[in-house]
Amino acid sequence: SSILWAGFPIVVVLISHFYLRDDKLTLKKVISIFIGTTGVILILTQGKTMGGDRVLLGMGLTLVAILVAAWPNVYLKKHIDKIDTLSMNAVCQTGAGIILLLISSIIESDQAMNWSSFNIFAMIYLTLFGTVITWLIYIWLFKHLSMSQIAYVAFPPPVIAFMIGWYFLGETLTLISILVAFMVIGGAVIVNLKR
Repeated sequence: SSILWAGFPIVVVLISHFYLRDDKLTLKKVISIFIGTTGVILILTQGKTMGGDRVLLGMGLTLVAILVAAWPNVYLKKHIDKIDTLSMNAVCQTGAGIILLLISSIIESDQAMNWSSFNIFAMIYLTLFGTVITWLIYIWLFKHLSMSQIAYVAFPPPVIAFMIGWYFLGETLTLISILVAFMVIGGAVIVNLKR
Protein backbone atom coordinates (compact mmCIF):
# COMPACT_ATOMS: atom_id res chain seq x y z
CA SER A 1 0.00 0.00 0.00
CA SER A 2 2.92 2.35 0.63
CA ILE A 3 4.08 1.88 -2.94
CA LEU A 4 0.57 2.58 -4.25
CA TRP A 5 0.28 5.63 -1.98
CA ALA A 6 3.21 7.12 -3.91
CA GLY A 7 0.58 7.61 -6.61
CA PHE A 8 -1.13 10.26 -4.47
CA PRO A 9 1.01 13.15 -5.80
CA ILE A 10 0.42 11.97 -9.36
CA VAL A 11 -3.36 12.04 -8.90
CA VAL A 12 -3.19 15.43 -7.16
CA VAL A 13 -1.10 16.93 -9.97
CA LEU A 14 -3.51 15.58 -12.61
CA ILE A 15 -6.63 16.84 -10.81
CA SER A 16 -4.93 20.20 -10.21
CA HIS A 17 -4.15 20.52 -13.91
CA PHE A 18 -7.85 20.43 -14.76
CA TYR A 19 -9.28 22.16 -11.68
CA LEU A 20 -6.78 24.87 -10.68
CA ARG A 21 -6.07 27.68 -13.12
CA ASP A 22 -2.56 28.43 -11.81
CA ASP A 23 -1.31 24.85 -11.39
CA LYS A 24 -1.03 23.40 -14.88
CA LEU A 25 1.01 20.31 -15.66
CA THR A 26 4.53 21.17 -16.81
CA LEU A 27 7.57 19.16 -17.83
CA LYS A 28 9.26 20.18 -14.57
CA LYS A 29 6.35 18.73 -12.55
CA VAL A 30 6.29 15.53 -14.59
CA ILE A 31 10.05 15.02 -14.09
CA SER A 32 9.82 15.82 -10.38
CA ILE A 33 6.90 13.47 -9.74
CA PHE A 34 8.55 10.72 -11.81
CA ILE A 35 11.79 10.99 -9.83
CA GLY A 36 9.97 11.03 -6.49
CA THR A 37 7.67 8.13 -7.36
CA THR A 38 10.56 6.04 -8.67
CA GLY A 39 12.52 6.75 -5.50
CA VAL A 40 9.67 5.75 -3.21
CA ILE A 41 9.01 2.55 -5.17
CA LEU A 42 12.71 1.63 -5.01
CA ILE A 43 12.94 2.19 -1.25
CA LEU A 44 9.75 0.28 -0.51
CA THR A 45 10.51 -2.71 -2.72
CA GLN A 46 13.83 -3.48 -1.05
CA GLY A 47 13.30 -6.82 0.61
CA LYS A 48 9.52 -6.73 0.21
CA THR A 49 7.37 -9.37 -1.42
CA MET A 50 3.70 -9.19 -2.22
CA GLY A 51 1.68 -12.07 -0.95
CA GLY A 52 -1.47 -13.05 0.82
CA ASP A 53 -4.96 -13.70 -0.38
CA ARG A 54 -6.25 -10.18 0.24
CA VAL A 55 -3.57 -8.26 -1.62
CA LEU A 56 -5.86 -7.24 -4.49
CA LEU A 57 -8.56 -6.05 -2.10
CA GLY A 58 -6.00 -3.99 -0.19
CA MET A 59 -4.58 -2.55 -3.40
CA GLY A 60 -8.04 -1.63 -4.64
CA LEU A 61 -8.96 0.05 -1.37
CA THR A 62 -5.67 1.97 -1.40
CA LEU A 63 -6.40 3.27 -4.90
CA VAL A 64 -9.86 4.37 -3.77
CA ALA A 65 -8.26 6.09 -0.75
CA ILE A 66 -5.89 7.98 -3.06
CA LEU A 67 -8.81 9.34 -5.09
CA VAL A 68 -10.82 10.13 -1.96
CA ALA A 69 -7.84 12.00 -0.43
CA ALA A 70 -6.65 13.79 -3.58
CA TRP A 71 -9.90 15.49 -4.60
CA PRO A 72 -10.57 17.27 -1.25
CA ASN A 73 -6.97 18.52 -1.17
CA VAL A 74 -7.35 20.16 -4.57
CA TYR A 75 -10.82 21.46 -3.66
CA LEU A 76 -9.46 22.96 -0.45
CA LYS A 77 -6.62 24.61 -2.37
CA LYS A 78 -9.10 26.23 -4.76
CA HIS A 79 -11.39 27.49 -1.98
CA ILE A 80 -8.87 28.08 0.83
CA ASP A 81 -9.96 31.70 1.32
CA LYS A 82 -13.66 30.80 1.55
CA ILE A 83 -13.42 27.90 4.02
CA ASP A 84 -12.99 28.19 7.78
CA THR A 85 -10.31 25.52 7.94
CA LEU A 86 -10.16 25.31 11.75
CA SER A 87 -13.91 24.68 12.01
CA MET A 88 -13.71 22.18 9.15
CA ASN A 89 -10.89 20.33 10.89
CA ALA A 90 -12.69 20.37 14.26
CA VAL A 91 -15.84 18.87 12.74
CA CYS A 92 -13.89 16.23 10.78
CA GLN A 93 -11.68 15.23 13.73
CA THR A 94 -14.61 15.11 16.16
CA GLY A 95 -16.72 13.06 13.75
CA ALA A 96 -13.85 10.67 13.04
CA GLY A 97 -13.15 10.33 16.77
CA ILE A 98 -16.76 9.46 17.54
CA ILE A 99 -16.88 6.90 14.72
CA LEU A 100 -13.61 5.31 15.86
CA LEU A 101 -14.81 5.15 19.47
CA LEU A 102 -18.05 3.46 18.39
CA ILE A 103 -16.28 0.95 16.14
CA SER A 104 -13.58 0.17 18.69
CA SER A 105 -16.17 -0.34 21.44
CA ILE A 106 -17.78 -3.01 19.25
CA ILE A 107 -14.73 -4.64 17.70
CA GLU A 108 -12.38 -4.28 20.66
CA SER A 109 -14.87 -4.67 23.50
CA ASP A 110 -12.58 -7.19 25.24
CA GLN A 111 -9.66 -4.71 25.31
CA ALA A 112 -9.12 -2.69 28.47
CA MET A 113 -7.84 0.87 28.15
CA ASN A 114 -5.05 1.71 30.54
CA TRP A 115 -5.49 5.39 31.49
CA SER A 116 -2.01 5.80 32.93
CA SER A 117 -0.39 9.22 33.19
CA PHE A 118 1.99 8.24 30.37
CA ASN A 119 -0.88 7.26 28.05
CA ILE A 120 -2.76 10.47 28.81
CA PHE A 121 0.43 12.48 28.16
CA ALA A 122 0.95 10.60 24.87
CA MET A 123 -2.63 11.30 23.80
CA ILE A 124 -2.31 15.02 24.60
CA TYR A 125 1.10 15.21 22.90
CA LEU A 126 -0.18 13.49 19.74
CA THR A 127 -3.28 15.68 19.72
CA LEU A 128 -1.22 18.87 19.88
CA PHE A 129 1.80 17.98 17.76
CA GLY A 130 0.40 15.20 15.60
CA THR A 131 -2.86 16.91 14.73
CA VAL A 132 -3.28 20.58 15.68
CA ILE A 133 0.19 21.90 14.83
CA THR A 134 0.50 19.60 11.83
CA TRP A 135 -2.85 20.84 10.50
CA LEU A 136 -1.87 24.49 10.97
CA ILE A 137 1.36 23.90 9.05
CA TYR A 138 -0.53 22.06 6.32
CA ILE A 139 -3.01 24.92 5.94
CA TRP A 140 -0.12 27.40 5.82
CA LEU A 141 1.31 25.35 2.94
CA PHE A 142 -2.02 25.55 1.11
CA LYS A 143 -1.89 29.34 1.30
CA HIS A 144 1.74 29.70 0.18
CA LEU A 145 2.62 26.81 -2.16
CA SER A 146 1.20 25.28 -5.31
CA MET A 147 -0.80 22.07 -5.03
CA SER A 148 1.99 20.22 -6.84
CA GLN A 149 4.47 21.31 -4.18
CA ILE A 150 2.10 20.33 -1.38
CA ALA A 151 1.48 16.89 -2.92
CA TYR A 152 5.21 16.21 -2.81
CA VAL A 153 4.87 15.91 0.97
CA ALA A 154 3.85 12.27 0.38
CA PHE A 155 7.32 11.26 -0.84
CA PRO A 156 9.73 11.85 2.11
CA PRO A 157 8.05 9.73 4.86
CA PRO A 158 9.15 6.31 3.47
CA VAL A 159 12.71 7.61 3.11
CA ILE A 160 12.65 9.08 6.62
CA ALA A 161 11.24 5.82 8.00
CA PHE A 162 13.99 3.86 6.27
CA MET A 163 16.68 6.17 7.70
CA ILE A 164 15.20 5.91 11.20
CA GLY A 165 15.17 2.11 10.84
CA TRP A 166 18.83 2.20 9.83
CA TYR A 167 19.86 4.49 12.68
CA PHE A 168 17.81 3.02 15.53
CA LEU A 169 17.16 -0.58 14.47
CA GLY A 170 20.35 -1.38 12.59
CA GLU A 171 18.62 -1.99 9.26
CA THR A 172 20.94 -2.26 6.28
CA LEU A 173 21.74 0.99 4.51
CA THR A 174 22.40 0.14 0.87
CA LEU A 175 23.68 2.16 -2.04
CA ILE A 176 20.16 2.06 -3.52
CA SER A 177 18.63 3.55 -0.35
CA ILE A 178 21.16 6.40 -0.41
CA LEU A 179 20.44 6.96 -4.11
CA VAL A 180 16.70 6.97 -3.37
CA ALA A 181 17.14 9.61 -0.66
CA PHE A 182 18.93 11.82 -3.18
CA MET A 183 16.20 11.13 -5.77
CA VAL A 184 13.45 12.23 -3.40
CA ILE A 185 15.41 15.33 -2.36
CA GLY A 186 16.23 16.05 -6.02
CA GLY A 187 12.58 15.74 -6.99
CA ALA A 188 11.64 18.15 -4.21
CA VAL A 189 14.24 20.63 -5.43
CA ILE A 190 13.00 20.37 -9.04
CA VAL A 191 9.34 20.90 -8.13
CA ASN A 192 10.30 23.99 -6.11
CA LEU A 193 12.50 25.63 -8.74
CA LYS A 194 11.04 28.93 -9.84
CA ARG A 195 11.83 28.41 -13.53
